[in-house]
Amino acid sequence: MRKPLSLNLLILICLMLVSVFACGGLSQSQIDASRNHVATALILIDQGELTQALADLDSAISIDPEYSDAYVNRGRIRLLLREYDQAISDYSTAISISNDNASYYGYRGEAYTRLGAYKEAILDYNEAIRIDPLNPMHFADRGAVFTKIGGYRKSIEDFDEAIKLEPEDSSFYAKRADSYVQFDEYRKAIPDYTIAISIDKDIAAYFFSRGIAYAKLGLGKEALSDLSIATNLEPNNPKLFTYRATFWGNLGDHNRALQAFND
Repeated sequence: MRKPLSLNLLILICLMLVSVFACGGLSQSQIDASRNHVATALILIDQGELTQALADLDSAISIDPEYSDAYVNRGRIRLLLREYDQAISDYSTAISISNDNASYYGYRGEAYTRLGAYKEAILDYNEAIRIDPLNPMHFADRGAVFTKIGGYRKSIEDFDEAIKLEPEDSSFYAKRADSYVQFDEYRKAIPDYTIAISIDKDIAAYFFSRGIAYAKLGLGKEALSDLSIATNLEPNNPKLFTYRATFWGNLGDHNRALQAFND
């Protein structure tokens, strides 16, 4: 008479079967090969070798069509290549495989934003926030979309929440300031740019943006000081020198304007 299987052995067999079916019946060697292709692709992305990275991700997907991370990383490359429709398709496939991953909705929201599909982007960020309400990036990204479509109050509320969750991220203050500027609230923008600068003193964009806000308020001395700091931080950025030169020209100091252009 055959001896019945022990309970522990039955449980082990069940877990093995679940694992096999979860991976589409793939062998461990196939699973490893798919993961290795993705790992190689990530290295290639960092090195800027996008074409080869795409080939590795295609291989990973051909081996394991249910591996959501492979689609997500292929979507990343599509985004870098400005192939937004294809990126959205990859992110959508990843979501269909794993629909409880907040980051996937955030990635697709970014692609929709780049495409100008702001309604769809907001819906994705809404879902990302529902799944992961403690991630400040989802609020900041949605806030940026609201800024683009003129949703002043909603954009500020989102940046407020992002700052509440992560008060040491300078970009959140700068983005809230950008939103204030978008709606001509320069006096509110300047304190936020100032906080951003206090956190990260070597980001030229913060000084440049604060300088513009000062200029809009007619505070020429403060504006020129910030623009000068910005040009020192990024001496190879022609936009900064051009704006500073234009500012000097508007003040009637054509010698300094010419010098700034020559710099």
